[in-house]
Order: sequence, then structure tokens, then C-alpha cells
Amino acid sequence: MMRIHQNLLAGICGGFATLLLLMSPIALAEGDDAFPVVHHSGDISFCSGGIGIDEVRTMKALTANYPLALTFISRIDNHDTYTAPDQVVIVKADGSPVLDIKPDGPMLLIDLPAGKYRITAGSAAQSAEQSVQLVKGAHRQLVFKIANGEADTSTSTSTNTNTSINNPK
Repeated sequence: MMRIHQNLLAGICGGFATLLLLMSPIALAEGDDAFPVVHHSGDISFCSGGIGIDEVRTMKALTANYPLALTFISRIDNHDTYTAPDQVVIVKADGSPVLDIKPDGPMLLIDLPAGKYRITAGSAAQSAEQSVQLVKGAHRQLVFKIANGEADTSTSTSTNTNTSINNPK
């Protein structure tokens, strides 16, 4: 009887360990239907997503692996809601282009080298802009609040920074 319980317990523990491994971001990133897909533009690699709870969890788990993490929100019916901008443009401090993309969701992880950058996110109608300085070995997380259909003059500070969001009218 004791032997049956030990075998049953070993089977349950082994199954649980396998389940945890399959749910890990590393396993998700290595499968055939890998999420997130890592894209490349020149020397810059990035991934985006965050639609659905599984993608949000995966993106959050991967955040520390990227020097820059961007999250996009908009205000709908007096509630902040994740939103995917139509366009994200990143330029160096001197104005030279770095990245111009349409993210696949409200979270964007970017492997940028150290330096100063200006980031604009939104649509032709509404956008938000922030500047950021990345330091080698450090991680920055910015939150963009993009107005939904009307001018939003509020400001929001980004995580680990004193830069505020400016929404042009």
C-alpha cells in the first residue's frame, strides 16, 4: 500500500513539474508557435504583445531581459485600458531614426544600446512622447497614456524616471 502511494505521489510531482516547465516563458519562447516573436530591425531586436492574460504574463516575465519596456494605455469610460498604438517611432537624441513599427499589442520590449532616445507612440490623431536615457546594464520601463479620441492634457510619470508624457494638441 505504501509503495502505491509513493508511485502515485511521484507521478503527480513529475506531472506538476512538467506543467510548470511548459508554462514557463522560456518554454513558450522556444516552441513552434513561439510567443513572443522576436523581430529585428538592423541591430535592434524587439518583441510586442500583451493581448490576453497569458501574453501579459509572458511579456512581464521577459521585461527584465530588455533594456527598455514600453506599456501603452488609453482612457476609455473613465478607466485606463491597455491599448496597442498604430505606430511607435524611436529616434536618437540627434534625431536619427532607430525604429518605426506597429506593435502587436500594448507591451513592447526593446533591446536598445545605451544612449538618449525620444519615443513617440499613438496614431495620426493622438500621440504621446517621452524621452529616455538608457544606461548599459540598466532597465527602464515607460508607460504611455495615449488619449482616445480627444485631447488629453494630463501627465503621467514613467517608472524609474522623472520624464512626463506630453500629448500634442
